[in-house]
Amino acid sequence: MCVEKKKLVWILVIIGVCFLYVFSLRVIIENELPDLHKQVEWAFLQSVDKDFEERIPDDEENIHIGKSNTQSDQISKSQNDTTTYHKKASEEDTLSFKQKVDNFLHSYLYYKNPVNVTILDSLFHSYLIDKKIKARTAVVYTDNPRQQTYKSREDVGFYKSAYATEPITSGTTQEVTVQGFVKVSRFTALFRSAAFIPLTIACLALIACFVYYAFYKKKIVNYIPVSDLQEALQNDVVQIQLVDDLYYDRHMKCLRLSSESIYNFDPTPAKVFESLLKGHGSFVSHKNLIDACWDDPASFQVKKKRLNQLILRLNKDLKKVSHINIKNIRGQGYQVFI
Repeated sequence: MCVEKKKLVWILVIIGVCFLYVFSLRVIIENELPDLHKQVEWAFLQSVDKDFEERIPDDEENIHIGKSNTQSDQISKSQNDTTTYHKKASEEDTLSFKQKVDNFLHSYLYYKNPVNVTILDSLFHSYLIDKKIKARTAVVYTDNPRQQTYKSREDVGFYKSAYATEPITSGTTQEVTVQGFVKVSRFTALFRSAAFIPLTIACLALIACFVYYAFYKKKIVNYIPVSDLQEALQNDVVQIQLVDDLYYDRHMKCLRLSSESIYNFDPTPAKVFESLLKGHGSFVSHKNLIDACWDDPASFQVKKKRLNQLILRLNKDLKKVSHINIKNIRGQGYQVFI
């Protein structure tokens, strides 16, 4: 297989690795998004609870909701610094009672201190930051009795493409509905995955190896000693072995890889190539190369220009099919490197 075909194969392999990498990234994103959405739902619930607590005025009829513990709920209501009431019940009864109190307070706040979408959006964003989720957020508050909607962000396109949390409805008559919206970048999902960095490092290392083998690593070959090559030329050997299974056929004027012809020389380039092979191990002067190729009455400078152009084309063609290289040696002549 010639050099260009080998490079093409390596390029196709690299492209295949890139496609596999992109597919793996897509799988990672699909696996991370459900967990990411759970974190978003949790953050929105926390922000709603926090906003609810902050909207309860401490001096408005001195209403306080006590915090639940594992065995009892305590609800305190004080008027004129007189009475404190404690209720203990089973967990089921406590939750039912607390729900009733929460509904009452939501209805109370609906009239006294309704939801501020800007503040709730800020709380929502803060909880997401605590979870190391960087995203654009928005909150929609719906006043059900009045059928009015308030949004923290006016960009209509944002709501169409953003992830929407489950709506939360509260109040004794379901007066209030709030819903969060968040636009999470797919890169956020990727960076949260533990597999992203190792996969990327492995893919880059693999591609680097392929590129090295395709374009930079020189093939390890068994070079033929100069003396053996010159002896073959002097003895008129037809198939001259250059390196490993690469041969120069003197009769057909071509390069063969095993038995397959991979490059055919024109008559004049063939003369130049054979002259370079005869001087393999040292450079061949311009005069000797010119004398081997041209006997017309043109001046030496004209012939030298022809030679330079011929070797430039020959070198370009040989690099495509083999590791043979012809170099200009200090402007005095040319030497073939195999």
